[in-house]
Amino acid sequence: MSNTREASKLVAELEKRKRWEHWKNDPEAFFEDCLQIYPKDASLGLIPLKVNSAQKLVLEALNQQMEDTGYVRLIISKYRQAGFSTISSAYIFHRALFYGNTKAVIISLDKPTTESIFSMSQTFWAELPKEIQPVLDKSNVREMSFKENGSKYRVWTAGADNPGRGTTNTCLLADEAAFWLQGERILAGMFQSIALQKGSIIIINSTSHGAQGVYYDLWNKAEKGEGIFKPLFVPWYLQDEYTLAAPDGLEMTLAEKQLQKEYNLDEGQIYWRRIKISETSSSTFKQEYPFTAEESFIQSGSSVFSKE
Repeated sequence: MSNTREASKLVAELEKRKRWEHWKNDPEAFFEDCLQIYPKDASLGLIPLKVNSAQKLVLEALNQQMEDTGYVRLIISKYRQAGFSTISSAYIFHRALFYGNTKAVIISLDKPTTESIFSMSQTFWAELPKEIQPVLDKSNVREMSFKENGSKYRVWTAGADNPGRGTTNTCLLADEAAFWLQGERILAGMFQSIALQKGSIIIINSTSHGAQGVYYDLWNKAEKGEGIFKPLFVPWYLQDEYTLAAPDGLEMTLAEKQLQKEYNLDEGQIYWRRIKISETSSSTFKQEYPFTAEESFIQSGSSVFSKE
């Protein structure tokens, strides 16, 4: 009987190690099998993190760069509420869990946003399968650390004095960096704290805020192939939920027909765009949901003249 129990324990341990290696080598499988999030519709409660079409592009870019170089330096230009903070946080959480001594810093525009992103990471930990949930050495409103492997999270707002400066880190999520008032100083300090070494990650994730500032400069350099950052623009129409059932016999304008042809949009996406514009304006839609990175920078910049 004891031999049977020992054999069962051995099989269970082997299965546990197999799952661990599977999740370590396949971040997307780990996200969907193990991570829980609160969706936009709060009435649904916690749901599994299912990677949508737009998030897949971000994840593919992260995985490809890590495979090619051993590190990540990615700058993302995005539309509103894209879910890229979620997928970026999940990627860094995966790194912290499966690779020891990861020192992660999250910096966002303001205190509520920073706390929301950090709370999401705390939820990732709290809802993990018990077999892989690490014991916490420290957990408070600004820091979370794993006792067994030495990985640590810290959060800062962009308005804090010298956020993250003077520390040694391995991962950074710079959220909505285009809107940071002292973005150049903050990023310069953070870049110095993260060595260009295997496993290090810097993700700069933002909607645009005009054709000026450190975020715009970094984007331009990345597009020209200058430096080590890779640029990624993801257009709004790749978001699965940005579509509506179009009424029968929808008549499209010449401009809508041109957009449909150029970007391969279906009627549901055209109708969703039309409804969003009716709620605000054409110029606001271009700022919030650009078709190209260039459009986002031009449209989000301030000017005394009409952008049209």
